[in-house]
Amino acid sequence: MKKSVVLISLILQFGAFAPAIAQTTDFTVFQNATQKRQDFIAAITHHQKLQTFLFSYGEFLIHEIQAKRSLTGEHLNSIQEGLSAYLDESMSLYNLSLERANWGQKLAIDIHLAESLKAVYDIYYGQSLLRKIVKDQQQFEDYGLGSMSVLKDILLSKDFAKSIAARLENRTFESESFFDQLIVDSRSHSIVKANGKLEDYLRIGDSFSDRVSSVVGSITSALSQGFGALVGNIEWRTGYLYQNEIFTQQIKSQLKPLDLLFEKKSFKLTDKTIPGNWGHTAVWLGEEAQLRALGIWDAPELDFFREKIRNGESIFEMRRWGMQFDSIENFLNLDEISITRVSDILNRTKSDLLKVYRLLSEQANKGYDFSFDAMATAKVTCTEIVMLSYGQVNWPMDRVLGRFSITPNNMAEIALFDHSPVEFVAYYRAKKLHEVQSLDINEFARVLEYRKRAGESLGFEKVLRICKNERYRHHGAMRMRLRCHDEFQTNSYDEPREY
Repeated sequence: MKKSVVLISLILQFGAFAPAIAQTTDFTVFQNATQKRQDFIAAITHHQKLQTFLFSYGEFLIHEIQAKRSLTGEHLNSIQEGLSAYLDESMSLYNLSLERANWGQKLAIDIHLAESLKAVYDIYYGQSLLRKIVKDQQQFEDYGLGSMSVLKDILLSKDFAKSIAARLENRTFESESFFDQLIVDSRSHSIVKANGKLEDYLRIGDSFSDRVSSVVGSITSALSQGFGALVGNIEWRTGYLYQNEIFTQQIKSQLKPLDLLFEKKSFKLTDKTIPGNWGHTAVWLGEEAQLRALGIWDAPELDFFREKIRNGESIFEMRRWGMQFDSIENFLNLDEISITRVSDILNRTKSDLLKVYRLLSEQANKGYDFSFDAMATAKVTCTEIVMLSYGQVNWPMDRVLGRFSITPNNMAEIALFDHSPVEFVAYYRAKKLHEVQSLDINEFARVLEYRKRAGESLGFEKVLRICKNERYRHHGAMRMRLRCHDEFQTNSYDEPREY
């Protein structure tokens, strides 16, 4: 499991304990015991650092959620990578303690692991959105969170709590050794010595609201999937930008690696059901020459993409039937296309740039997210692969049925925000076959329901149509009518807070 950069300073690798050697003298026995003791102390210390990071990061995320700030793809990735590292270390420490720890070491490690998992569980499962995110991530095998359930069933079980309590009863731990101090300083020791029930402290509950949310989500996903299967292939012509060699070459000359492509297919029924002008988002991976110029073509992060790019399939996208590569020639079977660009993306360090490609490749085995839940990362939509891969970009989202959802329109409109990290590159439309119109940012804004701010050469504002019913009297009778007016909202990019 690859670790996040933010965890490198915390996740220190330690080797497996050496096999027991022939114990020919008292001195070698002493050396062996001392080495095992030091290894366990190092392992517990490293594990405590991971726990501290997860606890602190969890509190940071809860603060962001309570402040009604949406989480970014970087946040979601850090949750997964941090928990994966923590669970790996927890399972390793537990298994090694079974094999090599003496009685006192085993008790100290059992207490530490149980209380640690309880603390991590409480913070990541105690807040409803975080709990939903983690439970969803557990469903994707590649994320490596499957051991959460295994560890929970062991370390937080009633029998395990009773086992710890039984070992603590009628015993004193008076030495100043690392392990005795770990035991004495524990919450478990205090509870047992006060005649409390340790199983009550280590007990975790379930959330009824999660079960309701899961049922609602399953219904929504099933309805969306069924509707997509029914109408997804209904088209009544080819796109007006299709098979236009001159235009194809023009588009290719404008594209840079990791540009975002937005499509509109007026001839496809599913486009009529998606809110806004744009029906789909895709990623331009770049061509071989472009990636060589950046010095990243031979990097292992490009292994997954290299052959496809060489074959001319430089577009990476999630469709309803799954992840796929496509050529720009095939992709241009549409009526409108626009291009936006994360302004600094090609100026990032080589490691940060390659991280985007690595994260994109990690989306490849996922299915389509028919529930359109941006916080659920086991399955993804066309926009969610971008959100999860492009780092700390705070993409605008809508709240639908209690969930954060990010549409192609959301992803496009950020280019119109004040102080945006994303810039408009190009917009083309054809209303007849091969009659291509090159459109400017003002038209791009109009189809997104924005307009240029009055009296300013730069800057746009969202046009909000506000309607409400009002009562009026007509010939003595009360009637209702709908009265509407426009309001205007300036959107300024909200830089995500750094942890």
